[in-house]
Amino acid sequence: MALLAVAAAALVLALVVAAGPLFVSSVGTAGLHAAAAKECVQDNQISVINPQSFPLWAGFLPSQTPDAVSRADPLVHDAFADQGLPAPVISTYTAVPTDTGSPAQPDLLGLLATPGALEHVTVLSRVPGEGIYLTDTYAADRGLQAGDQLSLSSGQRLRIAGVYSDLDTASYRTVLPDFWCHWRNLIVSTVSNQPPPLALADPAIVAAQGAEVAAEWTSPIDVDALTVAEARAAATAGDRLLSPAQTDEDNPGSVVSGYAERTNLDFNLTQTDKLQTAVGTPVLAIAAAGAVLSMVLVTGAVLFWVRRRRAELTMLSARGVGPAALGAKAVAELALPAAVGCAVGWGLGLWLVPVLGPSPLTEPGAPGRALLAVGVALLVSLVVMLVVAAVALGEHRVRASSALRFVPPLMVVGLLGAAWALFDAADSSRLILLGVYRVDPALLLAPLLALAGVVLAAALLVAAPLGRARVATRRRGFAVFAAVNRAAAARGPLVVVICGLAVPVGLAVYAAGFTASTQATVTAKTEIYAVPRSRLICASD
Repeated sequence: MALLAVAAAALVLALVVAAGPLFVSSVGTAGLHAAAAKECVQDNQISVINPQSFPLWAGFLPSQTPDAVSRADPLVHDAFADQGLPAPVISTYTAVPTDTGSPAQPDLLGLLATPGALEHVTVLSRVPGEGIYLTDTYAADRGLQAGDQLSLSSGQRLRIAGVYSDLDTASYRTVLPDFWCHWRNLIVSTVSNQPPPLALADPAIVAAQGAEVAAEWTSPIDVDALTVAEARAAATAGDRLLSPAQTDEDNPGSVVSGYAERTNLDFNLTQTDKLQTAVGTPVLAIAAAGAVLSMVLVTGAVLFWVRRRRAELTMLSARGVGPAALGAKAVAELALPAAVGCAVGWGLGLWLVPVLGPSPLTEPGAPGRALLAVGVALLVSLVVMLVVAAVALGEHRVRASSALRFVPPLMVVGLLGAAWALFDAADSSRLILLGVYRVDPALLLAPLLALAGVVLAAALLVAAPLGRARVATRRRGFAVFAAVNRAAAARGPLVVVICGLAVPVGLAVYAAGFTASTQATVTAKTEIYAVPRSRLICASD
C-alpha cells in the first residue's frame, strides 16, 4: 500500500511537471497555425521574386525579360535544393495590350501562368488544344467565346481555349478561395486597384507575349504540418537562399540581380514567440505550483510508509540506527516506485497534451525538456523523502508518533504563510517584455499554495475527530464500530486520499478558470480594438 501511494504521488508530480513545457510547445504550434490560417497560403511559404513582382519598384529596377527569368530558373531551383527546401513552383505574369482601345490608353489583358490554376476555377466552356482562358465577363463584353482568336496590338493573335467564371464577383467585398488569395491584386478591382482582366495561360504563352515578366518561385511547404522549431528552420533557410553577390543590382554578371526572398513566416514566428512568452509564464507558474502541491502527496505517502513500517523502524532505532540512516532506508525502498510513477506520468503527459492541447504537434525538443523537468522533480522528491523520513524518525527512540503529529500542521502553516508572503510581495502591475503583457508569477502561485494549505487543513479537520468517534460508536453496533475504527486507524492514509483527490481537482479548476478569464479578456480587447477585415479593405480603398 505504501509503495503504491508513493508511485501514485510520483505519477501526479511527473504529469504536472511534464505538462508545462509540452503545453507551451503545443500552444506555440497552435498559435503559428492560427496566424498562418488568417493569411494566404503562399504568404507563409518561402518565395523568390524578381523586381517586377514589386509594381512600385518597376520604374527603378531593371526590366526582367522572359529570357532572364528562364536563365534564373535553374539557379533558383538549386538555391532551394541547397537549403533542403521543397522544389519551388514558378508563376509568371505579364500584361499585354489588345487591339481595342486607343494607343494612349491601350486595353490591357493580364496573362497569368501558375500550376493548377484551371483546377481551381469553374470552366464554363472549352475547346481542345492550347490557348488562353478568359473570364466570362470579359468574353461577354468583347463578344468572344471558346475557339475564337483574340488580337493583340502587336499584331499577334491568341487562341481562346476556354472561358471560366470570373473570380471578381463583388469588387472589394470579393472573398477569394485559398488558392487565389495570394493573387488578389491581379483579380479584384477596387477604387485603388484596377488590374486588367485576368486570363489564364501556359508559361510558354506568357514568355512569348511579355516583354517584361513578373516571376515568383514558391516552395510549397505545408505550415500546418510544421512545429515552431521546424517552421523556424524553414524560415532561416529562406533567409539565405541567394547570396548577396547573386542579388546585387550592380552586378551585371548575375542573372538573379535584384531578386529577393519573400515570406511572412518570420513575422508570424515572432508573434508566436510573444504568445509563448505570454502563455509560458502562467503555465509554468501553475506547473511549478502543481509540483509543490504534488510534494504534499509525496510527503503524505512517506508518512504513510513510516506508519506502516513502525515496528521495524522502532527495532532498528532501538539498535542504534540514526534518523539519517532510517531516512536513507526510506529512499532506498521508495526510489523504485517513485521512478516508475514518474516514468508513467511523463508518458501520460506525452499522450494527453497532444490530445487535449491546442495542437497535436509539439516541438521535437519538448519531450526532452519535459523528461528533464521530471528528472529534476524525481531528485527533489527523493530529497523530500529523505528529509521527511529523517524528521519523522528523529524522536523514534522516545515515541514514534510524537514528531509526526506536528508535521501536518506545520505544513499547513508553511503553505498558507508562503501563499500570503508571495501575494504580499507580488507586483500587481503589468510587466512588459518584448511587447507582451505578463502578470507577476507570484500572483499565480499564491492561490495555489493557499489551495494546498486549505485542502490539507480540511483533511486534518476531517480526520481529527475519528479517534473520539471510535469511542462514541462502541455501543452503536459492531458494523458501525468496525467501520469507524478502521477509518480512525488509517487517519494518515485518509488524509493522503483526501489531498490526492482534492488537490488535482482544485488545480484543474484554477487552471480552467485562469484560461477562461484570459480568453474572455483577449476576446473583449479584440472586439474593441481590432478592425474587421472588410472595414480595413474599405478604408484602404
